[in-house]
Amino acid sequence: MTLLSTPPIEYSMDVLLKDGGVNTARTRLLRRRSMDTRTVVSATGRRFTVDSFGSGSGFVVVHGSGVTAMNYRRFARRLADGISVHLYDRGGRDGAPGVGLDGDIADLTAVLTATGARKVFGHSYGGFVALEAARALSLDGLAVYDPACAAGGLFPTDFIEPMAEALVAHDTALAMTLLSRGQGAAGALSRLPIAAQKVLARIFFRTPIGRQFEQLLPSVLAEARAAVANTDAARYTAITAPTILAAGAASPPYFRAICDAIAVAIPGSARADIPRATHNAPIAAARALTSQVDRWFRSD
Repeated sequence: MTLLSTPPIEYSMDVLLKDGGVNTARTRLLRRRSMDTRTVVSATGRRFTVDSFGSGSGFVVVHGSGVTAMNYRRFARRLADGISVHLYDRGGRDGAPGVGLDGDIADLTAVLTATGARKVFGHSYGGFVALEAARALSLDGLAVYDPACAAGGLFPTDFIEPMAEALVAHDTALAMTLLSRGQGAAGALSRLPIAAQKVLARIFFRTPIGRQFEQLLPSVLAEARAAVANTDAARYTAITAPTILAAGAASPPYFRAICDAIAVAIPGSARADIPRATHNAPIAAARALTSQVDRWFRSD
């Protein structure tokens, strides 16, 4: 629902279609799975909470832009059967200032230390943060899904400065429209006329997830700029962790090209395309993805 996470309109429709009040036994089971919460202090001085599902050291989830850890709870609960999944909010949520890439890496390091986890899953911009962190950290496993980074100059950038101008003008509907059109991650919706997309954006902003996203648009822009600052995929040759670079088969094709470029740079890395999965698959807890993540992180 974001530049660097998931297309918001697509995500809201996904929720309506998949969760629309259907109280299945499976849904009740997922909601009952216990959650433990602890407070972590990063090297930056930031204090934040980590929510852990399941048992054991497990893995840490680094979420995308425009969203919070709360949006990944379904993903965590679906995987928390004999393995633990740790969620936390990156900086810039709840009205707090953003922490930048270095701050994001420091926060992730603090979560790994506090939980004892040695594996990381990153989605979209969170995938970029995870890749950058893995250049310096010693990890036992790394998996990224649709990583939003500029490796090979493959990530779209034309929308970034027009989006910035729209935010300066306080036109969040236009900013959202430019983001959606620039990424192309909302499928056919991304190709609607600008006026029609602005109407849809305003409708989206009336929903709880939409209000959250609208508030986070400035951080989405800042993270977009950080993600495209370096196009050299060779920087990831420093990663020594077993790495899986995954992309959604139904995501924009540039994510698969980015994964291909990074896979060449990381020794022994593996590529995976997730059938039928869109960019928002982690938030939707799509089984095509969660079954693969479960297999990756249980393999040893």
